[in-house]
Amino acid sequence: MLRSSFITLGWAALIAGCTPASVRPPEVPEGPWQVHEIELPGRIDGGPLRLRYLAAGPEDAPTVVLLHGFPDTIYGWRYVIPQLATDHRVLVPTLRGYAGATLPRGGYDLSTLAGDLLAFVDATAPAGTDPDMPIDLIAHDWGASIGWQATTEHPERFRSFTALDVPHPVALQRLWDQSKEQRQYGKFVRKLVTPGASAYLASMKPAKRRELMYYQELRDDDALRPQDLAFYDASYDDRADVWGPIRYYKTLVRERRTLAERSARAGRVKVRTLVLWGKHDSYMLTPLAALSCEQVEAECEHRVFDGAGHYLQWDEPDAVVKAWRAFTGSAAASPAAPGTE
Repeated sequence: MLRSSFITLGWAALIAGCTPASVRPPEVPEGPWQVHEIELPGRIDGGPLRLRYLAAGPEDAPTVVLLHGFPDTIYGWRYVIPQLATDHRVLVPTLRGYAGATLPRGGYDLSTLAGDLLAFVDATAPAGTDPDMPIDLIAHDWGASIGWQATTEHPERFRSFTALDVPHPVALQRLWDQSKEQRQYGKFVRKLVTPGASAYLASMKPAKRRELMYYQELRDDDALRPQDLAFYDASYDDRADVWGPIRYYKTLVRERRTLAERSARAGRVKVRTLVLWGKHDSYMLTPLAALSCEQVEAECEHRVFDGAGHYLQWDEPDAVVKAWRAFTGSAAASPAAPGTE
C-alpha cells in the first residue's frame, strides 16, 4: 500500500484500459527454500491459474501457508520462512495478478481469491495425505483480506488464522464510519485506482519507488538489504507488474460497503485468530486490531507492536513468529535455520 499522492496521470489514461502482457518475474534470491511453479485447474474461465511459490521445511510436518500483499511478493516472508520451517511445512504462494502468476482480467474479488488459496492447498498436499487437513494461515495486507474471507467461508479448512495489519471487513467499516483519520485511507485508494496509475508507478525511478512503497512505512530501514532492493526494483518496474495488484483496489472500491454487509450476514469467524499490528501503520489504525477480534466467535487475541509500521513481518519478524508460536502452542523444534540473519 502507498501513502504519498500521485502526480497527474492523464498522460497514461489512454492505455489504462488495456490488459498488459504477462512478464517473466525476476528470480527469487537464494535462501532456505525451494522455488516451484504449479497450475491450478479451472481457476480462470475454465483455464488454469499458473503461479510460483516457495516451499520449505519437512513435507510430513503440519502446514502453514503465508500470504503476501501489495506492494510485496512471496519474498516478503524471507525472515519468517526459516524460523517456521524448523518444524512446519511452509508454503508461500504468489497471488493472482502478481509477477510470478497468471495475469487475468478478472477474479480479484475476495471470494475468488479465497478459492485460489484453497485450490493451492489442495494441489500441493503431499501424496497420501488428507488434502482437507486444516492448515495454519499467516497473512499480511491483501493476503490478510483473503484470509478473513477464506476463514469466514471455509472455517473447517483452518486450524488458526493470523492477520497482520489488515482488519475484518466489518471492523474496517465501523471505524471508517467513526474516524476521519481512517477515512484518509480512502484518498490513497482513489489515487491508486486513477487511470494510468500502474504506468506511472512502473515508470518511477527506483529510489523514488522505494521511498513511496517501502521506506516510509518501515521503522527498520535495514530490513531491506541490497539484494532485497534489487529484487523489489525488478518486481515492479513494468506496467504488467503493477496492473494486476491495482485490480484488487479497483474491485475494493466497487465492493467495500457491500463486502462489509455480506461479512456481517455471514456471521463471526469461527477459526482461532491472532491479530497483529504495527503501531506506526499509517494506513490501518491500531484500534482495528481489537475491533477485528470482536468479529471472531472463536478464541481471538490481538497485539500491537511499538517498533513496527505496516511491514510488521519485516520490522519485527522474530516477535511475529514468537507471538504466533505462543498462540498456536507450537514451540520451536530447534534453533532457526542458517541464513536467517
